[in-house]
Amino acid sequence: MIYAPKMFHALFGVALITLGGNAAAATVLTEADAKAPILVRVGETIELRLSENPSTGYAWSVAFDPPDAAAVTYSHWKAQQGGAVGAPGTRDLSIAIRRAGNLVIRANNGRSWEGDASVTKRLEFLIEAR
Repeated sequence: MIYAPKMFHALFGVALITLGGNAAAATVLTEADAKAPILVRVGETIELRLSENPSTGYAWSVAFDPPDAAAVTYSHWKAQQGGAVGAPGTRDLSIAIRRAGNLVIRANNGRSWEGDASVTKRLEFLIEAR
């Protein structure tokens, strides 16, 4: 679903969460931030920090709506402190905001070779870039 500017404000009112401010500091989002409107600046980097256990085959994938509004610039999996082989960890995704307007970041946790039916968790992050 694409959120047009007027529709975005009508759906979510004026209570936007304002994050960021310093171009060098990334806005960090977790599962708890899904569905909450987030206000960022064009050119800012957003970091998604999501729990993941790729040893099970389940990994996060992201898509953008509209597709040209952002791009993944970095993806890294980090094991939990002292984690054994096969233990869960965290997927860090850096996302560059490319243009002004409303953006939906859709994150799905599933097995790529099994397709949509394997998705166990779906998150949407609602971004307004200015």
